[in-house]
Amino acid sequence: GVLYFTGDSLNLLALMGLMLAVGMVVDNAIVVVETIYRRRADGEEPRTAAIRGTAEVNLAIVLSTLTTMVVFLPVILMSENAMFSFFMGALGRPVIYALAASLIVALIFAPLATRYISKAQVKEDPRWLRWTARQYRRTLGLLLRHRVDATIALMAVIILTFTVAGPGVNCTDSAEGNLNNFIIRFELPPQADQERREEIVATLEEVVEENRKRWGVRVYRTRLRGDSLRGRIWVYLETETPMTREEVMDEAKEKLPEMPAVTAQVGWDDEGGGGTGNNITLTISGEDTSTLRTLAHEVARRIRPVEGVIDTHVDVENEGRDEIRLIADRQALTRYGLTAMGVGQTVSYAMRGTTLRPIRDGEREIEVQSQIALEDRETLDGLLDFGVWSGVVMRPIPIRALTRTEIGRGPLDIERVNRRTGTNVTIDLEEEATIDDVFLGIELAMKDMVLPQGYSWEKGKRFMNDQENDDALGFALFLSVTFVFLIMGVLFESFVLPLSIITTVPMAIGGAVWGLFLSGTTMDTMAGVGLVILVGVVVNNGIVLVDLVTQLRNEGVPRNEALLQAGARRFRPILMTALTTICGLIPMAVGSSAFIGIPYAPLGRTVIGGLAAGTVLTLFFVPFLYTLLDDARQRALDWAAYIGGRA
Repeated sequence: GVLYFTGDSLNLLALMGLMLAVGMVVDNAIVVVETIYRRRADGEEPRTAAIRGTAEVNLAIVLSTLTTMVVFLPVILMSENAMFSFFMGALGRPVIYALAASLIVALIFAPLATRYISKAQVKEDPRWLRWTARQYRRTLGLLLRHRVDATIALMAVIILTFTVAGPGVNCTDSAEGNLNNFIIRFELPPQADQERREEIVATLEEVVEENRKRWGVRVYRTRLRGDSLRGRIWVYLETETPMTREEVMDEAKEKLPEMPAVTAQVGWDDEGGGGTGNNITLTISGEDTSTLRTLAHEVARRIRPVEGVIDTHVDVENEGRDEIRLIADRQALTRYGLTAMGVGQTVSYAMRGTTLRPIRDGEREIEVQSQIALEDRETLDGLLDFGVWSGVVMRPIPIRALTRTEIGRGPLDIERVNRRTGTNVTIDLEEEATIDDVFLGIELAMKDMVLPQGYSWEKGKRFMNDQENDDALGFALFLSVTFVFLIMGVLFESFVLPLSIITTVPMAIGGAVWGLFLSGTTMDTMAGVGLVILVGVVVNNGIVLVDLVTQLRNEGVPRNEALLQAGARRFRPILMTALTTICGLIPMAVGSSAFIGIPYAPLGRTVIGGLAAGTVLTLFFVPFLYTLLDDARQRALDWAAYIGGRA
């Protein structure tokens, strides 16, 4: 309903947000109903149990809902990364609306519904649950009595995460291995006429068409612009294919026909520039095109042996059409009082003509086009004989007297980098290669290469985009943790309580890393979105637990006993809320569906792994960390009192 009134559409990302929210919308009601149910089991009347049970957890569920909602806001509003903001916004709005509605239901309608639960329906907990709760309480008590051993165990888990799971997770962006397509690049001979061009393109397309079923091709499209010599065939494969993309590419390389003066290569999708798919680019910039060509080939030669590199391609390997270059003679121009711009404008007029002011014929306007005679511009000699008027000698000077003529082939494309001519070296990578490792090898290979003065090389857009994505993820995580901590601090009116809860976030992120490692999932944009969402979700159970600990301590219960009682009373709702969220994400985690070519299974796997680890940490290590921070707070107060007494 809210999506309708806000003008949002129920698209695939909105449905993903609702899928994400399915397991979370029941969490608040679970906590409220379980608390009321427990009070009913202890003998309270339905009305009293509903009122007191809701009052017991209202702060906790309001706080947990706000922490889940708030992680989306800073990223939607402040992130400089357009893709990250887009995903978080499209996913976040449905989640925020659903959680807001679930909070209202949990605080108002759920307590009303529990009044109709009869006494006969309030039963004792199952035997297995009572046994599990007893074992949990016994283990938690052991943990609180042996905090040094618990610290060692926690450090061991952290070390294993950094040494085993972390290095085992491949990091990638949205362009790498998850996209199920590849490309056939081809370059035509400069002398090819239109008929020959169409014949070459049809021959290459025939290879794809003949193997369409075998390769599992969903669709393919070809682009060859105007009189350009460089074209592309993008081949998009089905989600479930008989062969892997790498096998299809290897077979395509073998089946591409050899044609005279035609270059055809199979590679990763490079649409959008800067290196995508499983390739990257280096950009070499300078002034002279021929020098750039020489440097580019030398760079390609040096990079080819780098580990993780399959092949390299220089943009100027197949040059464009023949062209005539008129190089200005500066001394002659100065002698006759002319400029290179003036000569260039004269050549332009000679070849293309110019439009004069229109002539009026009654009520009509007739456009006038002025151009030299066809026979004077059909040959190079005719063009060079054309004169440029000189005010110094008061006569036209032939262009041949002002310029030097060269005939050669120009580049297919002209790229400008910081107002200088640039050319790209495209580097195809192995499937397992990572961008950071390859660029480290490239830097070592380029370390002893001395470039001429005025020439430089830099990493392509792919690497820059990768850095921007990493910065956006770090920024999003920082803002999310900060906002969650501030909200808990305001509502708890404490520094220690939020700090004991927020420590579950890095541990849960470690659990997410283990989840990605064990499932063989790469860390991509969707997994990054999952990490940000995890920050708001994983603290919920800790809030419910610590809030009850605070209530019990305010009633005079000793600290360790309050932790044990709170753990035992919150054991069932914590398990239930975690399991409902995890079960709601299982279809997303095991599915193979994708949005704009990016699978969203990593999002579900990230949240599931982090939430599973976060639940264990909440039940065992949040009480343990709570005691450490409480002791530190008490020592600080004692020290402050001691200093104040001496003063």
